[in-house]
Amino acid sequence: MGRRVFGALARELRSPLTVLLVVACVVGGVGAAIVLTPTQEVEAFGQQIGVGVQAPSATLAGPPRIVQIGNTRLDVPDVTIYGPLRPELRIGPVARNETAGQAMTSLAEGTAPADALSAIVDGFERWFGWATLVLVAVVLGVCGLVGSVRVLAMLSRTARRSGAGARPSIIARRLSSRLTRSTVVALTVSLLVWGVCGVLAVVGARDLRDAR
Repeated sequence: MGRRVFGALARELRSPLTVLLVVACVVGGVGAAIVLTPTQEVEAFGQQIGVGVQAPSATLAGPPRIVQIGNTRLDVPDVTIYGPLRPELRIGPVARNETAGQAMTSLAEGTAPADALSAIVDGFERWFGWATLVLVAVVLGVCGLVGSVRVLAMLSRTARRSGAGARPSIIARRLSSRLTRSTVVALTVSLLVWGVCGVLAVVGARDLRDAR
């Protein structure tokens, strides 16, 4: 049974319409997840920091970015993140307090405060979880829209060929299994691509421990 299902999904992936659907879901889903998912607020280095990712760009790799709201943008030049998920830390007006002073002392000595890095990692993990939900919602929405268009197109073609006697319920039932397969394929591929992007971001972010 499992082999039969896998074979049906593999055959569906060879369909040109399904390939176009997968591409639209991957590009649209990943882009929407990056743009629509809000930053996650954490406290690190004695500051309130928003953890998120940069807007999508056409480059294959780039550095993480630190943004002080209303002031400046700073790329971290000795860290490279491959893929579209490049972390961005948004900082408001800098707060001067004891925790911030201790963090600056640690950084000046060449060590990064473990609790601050853990807070940033936790913030990114929360962001990634919410973004995954956005991705799934967008993919299911695109598949539903495309499926509706395909059903309407099939009904229109059948009506022209068969006249008024065509039964819409039979046509919809014939298409339902194929639309389900195409949705499963599109969602699976989109999640695989999203997972790879997340792994690349995490692997690249490890170098932040040595960044100055």
